[in-house]
Amino acid sequence: SEIHTIAADIRNADAVRDAFAAIARHRPGIDGLVNVAGYTGPLQALEGIDAASFDDLQQANLCGVRACCQHAMPLVRQGRHPAIVNVSTGIASIGAAGYGAYAIAKAGLNAMTRVLAAECASAIRVNAVAPGITETDMMKAVPKAVIEPMIAQIPLRRLGQPEDIANAFVFLASEE
Repeated sequence: SEIHTIAADIRNADAVRDAFAAIARHRPGIDGLVNVAGYTGPLQALEGIDAASFDDLQQANLCGVRACCQHAMPLVRQGRHPAIVNVSTGIASIGAAGYGAYAIAKAGLNAMTRVLAAECASAIRVNAVAPGITETDMMKAVPKAVIEPMIAQIPLRRLGQPEDIANAFVFLASEE
């Protein structure tokens, strides 16, 4: 099995288009797409966020995923077990102070996932995974005073592990 890597900033729609065109030159189809890219940005109240920061979060967490889905779909349709899996977040449903722009983008991603699932049901399975707080490098920057009250609300009283999320992706992208 060959592995080809292609780097692209998903905030740039032309770069996404070019990346999938390069993939298409190597393979007529792909089995699936997992949209994991994205970030929360610094904690910032919506009232104080500047337009550029807000737009950047939308580009990374919503618009870039839309571009990836759009350009991947013709390739995914040719795959053996066509599937798209998007990363969302529980914050999109419940909100959290300081995460407004991120929550708004991921709420849009949830709506987009439902729309794509309806539009592509006969050819591609489309799902999203909405993990809670997961112990990643990105979370290391969040102050303990912010994380500890959140952990107290988690029934297992611990942060999720990346493996927990990866297992969900593997299942949703599989023929199972």
